[in-house]
Amino acid sequence: MSSLDLKVHRANFLSIKDMVHDLDIGEGKWDAIFDSLSKSAESIYFYGTRRWVKDGDFEELALSLGEECMIDEDPDHRSILFRLKPISMMFHRKSLSKIWLYYEYPSIIFLRDIKEEVKLVEILEGTKHYYSDIIEILNGVTIIYQSFELNVLWMQCSMGLDLPVR
Repeated sequence: MSSLDLKVHRANFLSIKDMVHDLDIGEGKWDAIFDSLSKSAESIYFYGTRRWVKDGDFEELALSLGEECMIDEDPDHRSILFRLKPISMMFHRKSLSKIWLYYEYPSIIFLRDIKEEVKLVEILEGTKHYYSDIIEILNGVTIIYQSFELNVLWMQCSMGLDLPVR
């Protein structure tokens, strides 16, 4: 992780800056983080908003990675939430990194308890769907996401959960 610069902002909030280039979550340098988060999650979701890349590969990629789609806004998939197949994080992160690039605001949500899924969908379908709202309302959730800086991965988790890196 020498090419990654980690900064803890609060007990449950950190950023990881790729010092070499824009984010590519499919690279091996992210393995330890994704492995740690995946092991502690009962279910994992991809959530993307503001799709800005449109091509024919999207549908095939989403179908290959996703287990169940909960939110799919309009035919252009402007916003989408789908549960990832468990194998996707371990063996298909390169494909997941391609889906990541389709959205201005991509994220991966790790839930420790799948029972929180209904609340997650309600939050994201509603008007309050900032990551801080999700963290505040749900128990046992960790969210990694990209914001304005294309080389920074942000991570937030529910209070009481340990961040997988320090």
